[in-house]
Amino acid sequence: MPRLGRGTAVGLAREGALVAVHYAHNEQAAQETAALIDVNGGRAFTIAAELGVPSSSPSGPSD
Repeated sequence: MPRLGRGTAVGLAREGALVAVHYAHNEQAAQETAALIDVNGGRAFTIAAELGVPSSSPSGPSD
């Protein structure tokens, strides 16, 4: 099954963006996407978070 996020991430990196590759459960796929970007001259890093749960984000706005 094609990964729409992967295509978008690769396209953004191709245009010069530093890409944050998010994953909630599939770290391997995120690492593969970041490696694909890096091998092709882009810049990417992975970040794990369950975006539906505010306390799982690495940082965020304070109340």
